[in-house]
Amino acid sequence: MERVSKFFRAIFSLDLWSSIFGWRVLFRWDVLGALVPGVFLAVGVGMMGVDWFPHNLLISQICFGVCGALCLAKTIGHAVQHEGSTRRHKVVFCVLICGAIIAVDGTPIWTIQSHRHKVDIEVARNSGGEDRPTLNPTPAPAPKSSSSPTEPKSPSAKKPVSAKLPPSVSMRFFVQAGELRFAIWNGGDETAQNPKYSFGLADFTNQYYPHYKSDPDSSEPLPIPTNLVNDYVKPHVGLGNFAVLNDLTMQYVKPGDKLFGMATISCMNCPGDRTIWLYWEVGHGGWIAPFSHQNIGNGPFKGPSLSNEQIDFWLSKFVHPNARIPILPMPQ
Repeated sequence: MERVSKFFRAIFSLDLWSSIFGWRVLFRWDVLGALVPGVFLAVGVGMMGVDWFPHNLLISQICFGVCGALCLAKTIGHAVQHEGSTRRHKVVFCVLICGAIIAVDGTPIWTIQSHRHKVDIEVARNSGGEDRPTLNPTPAPAPKSSSSPTEPKSPSAKKPVSAKLPPSVSMRFFVQAGELRFAIWNGGDETAQNPKYSFGLADFTNQYYPHYKSDPDSSEPLPIPTNLVNDYVKPHVGLGNFAVLNDLTMQYVKPGDKLFGMATISCMNCPGDRTIWLYWEVGHGGWIAPFSHQNIGNGPFKGPSLSNEQIDFWLSKFVHPNARIPILPMPQ
């Protein structure tokens, strides 16, 4: 019992621990090496909240991994070079500290990976079975039958191979923590390169006046910049978890505001773009609908703020209620 007590006293003696956590040690030049993993840690934490940056979650995972590796190397190196402890004490010290580093650093890496996997599953689930009519490509036409049904077929004739559909990207909207978000889905048979999306949304409840607030005919769409995703989307696979309203936009809207406009997406090698109507009541819910050109001029756009009755009137002019597809919450 005395040996065990002596063993633990040696492990937790102030000599070994103060040599790395003491104030004098923390201000030495060699300890400035801790700033390097600190930079990676800060970048990793910061990238978790930058949804518009390509691969932000992957960059966070890499930064957390590099930070953890540097901390492990520093801990092991310090224990090896310390002269006042036995080999057994050094091993126990490394196991305790390295175990804590792995537990703390591995938690955000595992959480991010689990979140990305959940989003991919949800995107695939939403696209399974029959595709939504407004968000998926038109199926390839069936091969034409022979002009002479009674003509015998050659035994060597091969069954025609259906042509592959070109890449066709669309946006899959969902609600997460009360926010409007979306993932990019490729419904084609070829990889989509560099998707690009844009939004033209007006706040009918509280119109946005960037320059001439005194002029009710000068309101403009909310400041949501067009975004080019520096990535690719494989066939029948989803990508990302993007926010529609960024930090700049949220400065001009408040809960209950009714937003309406267009959402457009395309890619570098897509044959065309895809546009849909998008309605979102901030903090409550919304819907999407097939886009159709309306011969009503500017209508409620570029005008003053509207009442709820006026908003409902104009929405019925643009989209019939039966054509509206609700935006559903993301399953947990």
